[in-house]
Amino acid sequence: MGHHTHLVEYDGGVLVEEISSRSDISTFAAPLHRFNGKKPWALSLAPLPSGMEYADMVEAGIYSTEYLQAAGSSPEKITIEIREPGGQQWGADWVRYVVGHPGSGDERLDVACHGCPASMPLIILG
Repeated sequence: MGHHTHLVEYDGGVLVEEISSRSDISTFAAPLHRFNGKKPWALSLAPLPSGMEYADMVEAGIYSTEYLQAAGSSPEKITIEIREPGGQQWGADWVRYVVGHPGSGDERLDVACHGCPASMPLIILG
């Protein structure tokens, strides 16, 4: 098995790179230039399961449930999402935190997650 510890996924899987602490920072940083205000883009960073490479994950049908993701079209129009294990006190196996730009009015912070499984509560801490 390789020495890679994480995978970087660009734009929903268009390109996936395995990285480690010895990887060139440009492997992660170069795609950030795609946040240019013209086209929506996403960049995700997730740990690889111990002893596995990305090809092993795909073959086993395993998808990371722990990640850091940036999505949007420019630095002014971006959302950062963090998902990690936890939330047992709410009956969940994991929690998701979302950081975006401030609202423009009196919108509620605790909005329903339409299309999400019933077992996935969305808890927004504000």
